[in-house]
Amino acid sequence: MVGAVEPDMEYLSREQQGRGRRAKQNTDEITGLLLWKVTITDPSATRKNDASVVVVIAAPHQPVPPEGIDIAPGVKVRPVVFEGLTVTPKIEGQGEYKRLGYAARATGMRGVQARATGRPAAAGDSKAA
Repeated sequence: MVGAVEPDMEYLSREQQGRGRRAKQNTDEITGLLLWKVTITDPSATRKNDASVVVVIAAPHQPVPPEGIDIAPGVKVRPVVFEGLTVTPKIEGQGEYKRLGYAARATGMRGVQARATGRPAAAGDSKAA
C-alpha cells in the first residue's frame, strides 16, 4: 500500500466549483456505505500502467491501514489483504487512445499475518500465526 486511505470524492466541474458547490464523498449505490480509496503498487509489474492501482473500499468508517514492515534499513512496506475484492474490466482513455483498464473494489482491508519464518502468509493459509 502506498500513501493514505482517502475519501473518494465526487467530481465537480470548474463551473460547479465556481458556483461554490462543495464536493461530497461518494457512496456505494447499493449499500449506501461511504467510499474510500487506497493506492497499491506492484513492484514486479512489467508495464508502467500496471505498477499502481487504486482500490475503492466501501465502508462505514475510514479503514485503518496496517503498520509498515521494515524490509531493509530505512525501507518500509505495508502489505495488505483486500476482503471481498472484485475487479471489473473497463475502457479507459479518450478518442482513439483507448485501452483496457480495470476497476478494483473491496469491502475491507487488513494487514498480512506473518508466519514464524518471517514471510507473509498466503491468503487462506491455516498455518498463519
